[in-house]
Amino acid sequence: MIQKKALAFTIAKGQEDVIATYPEYRFDVLASPEDIIDTWGPGHHIIQSTDHGLELCPIVIGGGAIQAVNGQDGKFHWSQHVDYKNAFPTPFKPREKIVIGAQSISRDLEHVLTSLGAYTNPRLPWGLQVSLCTVVGRRVLLHELVMDLMPAFMDALNPEPLLWKTYKANILNAFRRNTLREWLGTQPPCCQILVIEIVREILGSIISTGIDKGKENFVIAWIYSREIICFKIPCENESYWARILADSECCATFAYITSKCLETDDVKCLGSNSGWHNTSPLLETAVCHHTQREKPSIPVIESVASTPVSEPWALKDKEAYFIGRSDSPLIVEVKRASDQEYPRLVASLSKIPLPFRLRMTVLRRLEELRERQSAKAYGENVVISMKKKW
Repeated sequence: MIQKKALAFTIAKGQEDVIATYPEYRFDVLASPEDIIDTWGPGHHIIQSTDHGLELCPIVIGGGAIQAVNGQDGKFHWSQHVDYKNAFPTPFKPREKIVIGAQSISRDLEHVLTSLGAYTNPRLPWGLQVSLCTVVGRRVLLHELVMDLMPAFMDALNPEPLLWKTYKANILNAFRRNTLREWLGTQPPCCQILVIEIVREILGSIISTGIDKGKENFVIAWIYSREIICFKIPCENESYWARILADSECCATFAYITSKCLETDDVKCLGSNSGWHNTSPLLETAVCHHTQREKPSIPVIESVASTPVSEPWALKDKEAYFIGRSDSPLIVEVKRASDQEYPRLVASLSKIPLPFRLRMTVLRRLEELRERQSAKAYGENVVISMKKKW
């Protein structure tokens, strides 16, 4: 319910009892409904009309609700997934203590795997690797991000949880094979809870990465130390393209530094001892037309006599597009070359006022691109860099 570390106080008998930590254990919460709301509120009760009159049923608190779980010896369970239309059979007494700690893994597991707590879907390409040696950026799926960061994140804990030592190899294999949902459904509750908490902690620790609120810096996390360190790359000169990474209603960015060497035709490895270069020359990602939805099941519709063939959308050489958020001042020009693996989008600062840019997109005078927001969506892999004029 608390979803974070908690402090508990007691009368210590000796110096050795003053501070004790239990990083590997989970504890139930024993408290009355009134104390729960006073301590972790704001919150409120839902009142249900029964044969005995009006009764207090679930406690709505912390973005979810506390309710009874059948077959668990009177224990209660907190969950963010609550069906308010169904009746709640077990009423509360405001000052009578209840135990919160029942397991309802099938419900919470589905919630976390589809929304990763308060964040997002693990199959969305919202992760962003930044190579230590080249500072090249590359979009990755969130489950790949978690898989990359999990070993270093857990190794930094002291002491290392025993459950992690037990399940480490199997958890990493499930992420690597992209079979986490199927594998986790066959594991005991302790393993399911462990994975849920690790994912929440990893994403929570780097939630402030990406473009900062002032849209002036590209923030990247370095987690390979006791404390997470964030580097800030100014969104200027050759790194100005990073402004397209700003969070929007359909996109987010969790950026981290990786030891993987990400090279391109133009940017080669400088070696791990070359030092950090606080500028990022380009981004490898996939883009789509902003009206594009899911990838068609058949890439090209079969032609019928007298019926023209419909081809999938594709970037056209030398054409210009707006890119990023609707208020983004960037325009990209497509550069296709036979010797390049991916087309290049060369970005430049648009001097067109925002009202005119919006009007141009509505009138289709200039198309708009966005990063692909789903692994299943149709898009084209590209390399984005700034026009060289500095």
